[in-house]
Order: sequence, then C-alpha cells, then structure tokens
Amino acid sequence: AACRTERRSAGEEGAKAAELLMAKALQQCPGAGELWAEVIRTAPRPQRKAKSVEALKRCNNDPHVVCAVASLFAADSKVDKARSWFHRAVTLEPDVGDFWAHYYRFEAQVAAMAGHQGNQGHQGSGESERMAEVRK
Repeated sequence: AACRTERRSAGEEGAKAAELLMAKALQQCPGAGELWAEVIRTAPRPQRKAKSVEALKRCNNDPHVVCAVASLFAADSKVDKARSWFHRAVTLEPDVGDFWAHYYRFEAQVAAMAGHQGNQGHQGSGESERMAEVRK
C-alpha cells in the first residue's frame, strides 16, 4: 500500500520512492507473492515479461503471481493462455474472490469481443459453461 501511495504522489520522484520501498520489501520477504504480483503490474511494459519470469522462479505456485501473469496474457490478447492461468489461480486459492473477479472480468471481456464479431447467440452460454466448469 505504501508503494502505491508513493507512486501516486509526486510523479517521477514518487515512482522512484515506490521502487525503493518495493526493493526493500522484496529483500525482507523474497518469496512474497503479493509483492511480486505488484512488481509485475507496475513494471514498465518492456520489463513485465522478465519480472514475471523472475517472480515465477521465486514463488512458482503463488496464486497472486499466477493471476498477475494471467492478466499479462489477457492484456496481450492471448486468450487461451490467459484462461488457463486464471483457471490455475482460482484452483490454487478458490476462496480468494479477487481471483474469481479477475477471471470473470476476463471472460466477460472475451464474450463481449466475440459478441462484437457476430457471435451474439453463443457468447452467453459459452461464458456460463466455462465458469460452471471452473467451479467444479
């Protein structure tokens, strides 16, 4: 939370202060998935892949990292990969609603994109079927 506050506060200086805070936090807790997920989300676009690889090496099955990687795939329009990574996140921690919310939002966006391409009749049932399958 302190990193987010610093990042929002003073422009470039705030961003540098946030990076410093995050570096200190990662030194103290190198296997903290929530911290690594924040690093992935806030890294400049060209560095996100490298940060995600490093995060997966440090804490491979952490659902926060898995969800952040899924979001990267979704942002790059890699639908199948994003879906499998979101599924992995909700399977690892089914009781965390944030992961379900990210997954649902992703599926809703995919369905909306499919609807814009002329698959109006099929979109709703496909989304419902996928979410029901995940819940099993």
